[in-house]
Amino acid sequence: MTWPSLHLVESLGAWWCVSVSVIIEGVIFWLVGKMRWWRALIGTLAANGVAKFTGTILLLPIAGLWLEFFADSTYKNWLPRDAFNPLTWMLTGLLAIVINTLIDSVVLWLCGLSDWTRRLIFSVLIANTVSVAIAYLVLFYFPNAIFQ
Repeated sequence: MTWPSLHLVESLGAWWCVSVSVIIEGVIFWLVGKMRWWRALIGTLAANGVAKFTGTILLLPIAGLWLEFFADSTYKNWLPRDAFNPLTWMLTGLLAIVINTLIDSVVLWLCGLSDWTRRLIFSVLIANTVSVAIAYLVLFYFPNAIFQ
């Protein structure tokens, strides 16, 4: 049995996707989050280390499974392609963004790399939106690149 979150996890977990995400998130933390460059680098590595394990490997598949149960009892009968309809893909992406934004923000705050502010949450939200968008682009347009 498979559902969209498992495919997204596969794309987010590819080594080169993680590398690109770390670079992009570091730059966004530095520019938008107004962190010093070294704090942005340390924060990006720490937040991604925790988020890749807890968010991408544990929480996103569980949230995707929950989404499938929710979809089964609500909107799934109205849309074609069962689990792989556009609404489920969109909700899976939103779940990934929200889960990783919460984890990254808490890690940056607990490590003392940033204060708990709207600027922190906004910069992490932008960074995670870009990372998930890259994962989706690769998943839909270059699916074989995931395994390289």
